[in-house]
Amino acid sequence: MNHLDFGIFFFNSSDEGISGNYAMHAKKAVRERVAEREPRVRDGGWHILSGDLFGPRNIQILLTTAAISPDGSRIDSALRQGFAESRMPSYIPYVIGMFMCPLDALRHADTRLKQDKVAGYLGLATFVLPHQNALREISEGLSLPMTSLHSV
Repeated sequence: MNHLDFGIFFFNSSDEGISGNYAMHAKKAVRERVAEREPRVRDGGWHILSGDLFGPRNIQILLTTAAISPDGSRIDSALRQGFAESRMPSYIPYVIGMFMCPLDALRHADTRLKQDKVAGYLGLATFVLPHQNALREISEGLSLPMTSLHSV
């Protein structure tokens, strides 16, 4: 494989419609919708980058770096505009970054999350990373740990 598909799902962790643990809420919602096209995500060992996003600057850089083919058109317009201006929203976004998953499955999940009006869901940014090391750089740049899609 000469590239790595990567997607970042964005959630408003302060949304009033989220009851209980928002990390669990977001992971379950993403897992269920992605699994409709990519059943492997049901595997308990599926790994993702996930966590609270503190500071918009690195997302702004990601969304403007041509080498990774960014597509932020599916992100909520107010959030996307804030990232473009390097402004943080009034809440802390929770993100789930999925890799080794076909982009069509990620885009399908985005469409379903929006159709189902999943509480707090704000959209998807997709990327085509040139190599595995780019994923490590993104993880470090966003300060997101590698976790399981099934863990909290």
